[in-house]
Amino acid sequence: MGYTDDYFSHVDENHARSKAQYYNFFIQPGVAYSNGFVDVALDVRTNYLNIYSIQSTDNFYNDTTFNFINIEPTFTLRAGGKKLKGFLQTGITYPAWHSDAYFNSNNPNWMVIGSVFKFSVGVNVTFNTSKTLR
Repeated sequence: MGYTDDYFSHVDENHARSKAQYYNFFIQPGVAYSNGFVDVALDVRTNYLNIYSIQSTDNFYNDTTFNFINIEPTFTLRAGGKKLKGFLQTGITYPAWHSDAYFNSNNPNWMVIGSVFKFSVGVNVTFNTSKTLR
C-alpha cells in the first residue's frame, strides 16, 4: 500500500505547457518466486489517482480535476547476484473508472499507447544483505 503526493509538468505537441498536482493511493498484492539468483513476480496494483490544480497555457484543462481508478497487472523479472540484479518490468494500465477521460487526456494516439503499456529496465543494488539490522 502506498501514497504519492507530487506535481508534474508537460509540454504537448501544440507547445502548450501544463502543470498539475496529484496524489495516488495504491494497493499492490502479488506473488513471487525467488531462488537467490532469479526473482519472478506477478503483481496487480489497484490505484486511485486524483489530478488537480491543473494549469495550462491553452486553458483547456485549467482548474479541472481528474479522478481515475486503474488496475495494473505487472510482470517483473530480476536476475543477478546477491547484491546486484538487473530487472525487467512490463505491464499494462487498465483504466477501470473514468476510462473515457483517461484516454481523452492522453492524445494523440501514441500517448494513449504509451499510457497503457509500461516497460522498464534497471538495476537493483542491495547495500545490506544481513538478516538483522543492528
